[in-house]
This record gives sequence, C-alpha cells and structure tokens, in this order.
Amino acid sequence: MRCTAGLVLLLSCLPLLPASAEVRVLVASAIHTGDPARPLAQALAWDTDGGRIVAVGDRESVLGAYPQAPRTDAATAVVVPGLIDAHAHLLYLGSTLLQADLTGARRKQEVVARLREFGKDLPADAWLRGSGWDQNQWPDKQFPTLADLDGAFPDRPVWLDRVDGHAGWANSAALRQVAQRPGHRDLAGDWQPPGGRIVRDADGQATGVFVDAAMALVTAGIPADTDPQRERMLELALQRAVA
Repeated sequence: MRCTAGLVLLLSCLPLLPASAEVRVLVASAIHTGDPARPLAQALAWDTDGGRIVAVGDRESVLGAYPQAPRTDAATAVVVPGLIDAHAHLLYLGSTLLQADLTGARRKQEVVARLREFGKDLPADAWLRGSGWDQNQWPDKQFPTLADLDGAFPDRPVWLDRVDGHAGWANSAALRQVAQRPGHRDLAGDWQPPGGRIVRDADGQATGVFVDAAMALVTAGIPADTDPQRERMLELALQRAVA
C-alpha cells in the first residue's frame, strides 16, 4: 500500500494500480468533493478499469502525479459527487402545490372535509384535484371507493393522487366524464391495462381506484394544463426545492 504523494487532498491510501490500468484526469474550476473539511478541489483522477477515484486535489498536484493521463477540462461546469436516485418530478410537485393537500389525513372523512374547503373557490365546472392520501393511515387500511366521494361531490369530477403517485382515486362524476371520451373502453370486466390495475369489486365494477398505468384511463379526461399554469407549477416547485 502507498499513498499518492504531492496531492493536497487524498481520498485514502490506495493499492498500486496494475500496469494495464488507465487513469484519466478531470480538471475544473470548482469540483465539489462532499468533504466538509476540504469542500473544493480543481482536479481529480480515476482508474477507468475499476471506476475508483485515485486522487483529488489541486490542479498542479494531480496533473503532476499523472502527467500522461488523458485529460478532460470541465472549465466552469459544475462538478459534484455522484448522486444516487437524484431524479425529481418538479412539474408534478408543482401541480400538487396547486391541489388540495391530503397529506396526513387520518380517515376518509378528513379527506372529504379538506376537499370541501379547497373546492369552495373553484369554478363550477373545474375538476377537484388533490394529492397525498394514504389508506395505510386510516383505521381500516383499505382502498377507498367512489361512494366515499360521491355523497359530497355528486356532480363535480374528483381525482386524487395517492401519496406515492402510483395510484389515483376518482368519484363517479369523474368516471362519467371519462366515459364520454371517444374510444373509451368500459371499465367493468376482468381486463387490465398493461402496467396497471383497475381495482374492481366482486361484480367486476371499477371501485374508483386506479393503479400505475391504469391512472391514465382517468387522467386522460382531465383538461390539459395551460402554459401559464405549468409555469406557475415550476415556479412553486423550485421555490419549495430551495426552501
């Protein structure tokens, strides 16, 4: 074992690289290391065979240690450590911020109460949207049904995204609107869309919950967001992301 000498910052003492190993060097004005003690560097080198970083430090030291290594100059680009599962659905987040917040509702009655309050200012013909419900927080821990919403909203279409975004809950008014779309397929029966599931009762009738790809059977009938609405969604999402 030996440490590469002359570097301002070393990740660790690393074993000697095999003779066949190829080292590449990346240089940039600011490489964010993720190390609170030394958060910035200007160069790093890695073994392309194993993908292991072998040196991080100032430009002169790293290039001096690997003068023949192929070099990539990132100039002023942002360089950060690899992020695991760093994807984000900003537009979806923004859309939820314009909907009824159902997060933490402890029973279906609380969901309905929040929807009533949120829906007071909606236009008469607008869909009532919400997100964040989780049946696992309710006493019976069972999926909800159309009937749980129909009493409070017999005419206004309602669509509610589950907390994880992988299921949606509709009322009868929503399904009536969906049924008017050209090419609509009867939701009853035993068929299922690829990659999704229509939750049905013992008689084969849709209960109002749609899982994964089946959600599109309902959301396709919701009026598309306008450009100003999408801009507002992104604005709200970005504000939340940096809060």
